[in-house]
Amino acid sequence: MIIPLIDKLRQEHRLSAEEYKALLLCQDADTLKYLQEQAREVSLEQFGNRVFIRGLIEITNHCRNNCYYCGIRKGNQSVLRYELTREDILECCREGYTPRFPDFRLARW
Repeated sequence: MIIPLIDKLRQEHRLSAEEYKALLLCQDADTLKYLQEQAREVSLEQFGNRVFIRGLIEITNHCRNNCYYCGIRKGNQSVLRYELTREDILECCREGYTPRFPDFRLARW
């Protein structure tokens, strides 16, 4: 039942909410091994064996979401909040830049 969902996801790149739920709740070892194999094939098709390294600059840890598992969730009153200035962001880029590490992503939660 689940393997056809994996094949459908690979072909159509989407599932219904119920199909995603079934996939996420699957605990069958053979099916999970098949899922892992399919995911590896897709990853190799998309990226090959290259490793992409990027710097992540978190502009702020003020988050509008309240995901229970996350330490910086909106409802966590004990976390020390921050927001970088433009100068702070540029300094992070200058400090982290090297020819092998030239790519940065800015994250604002």
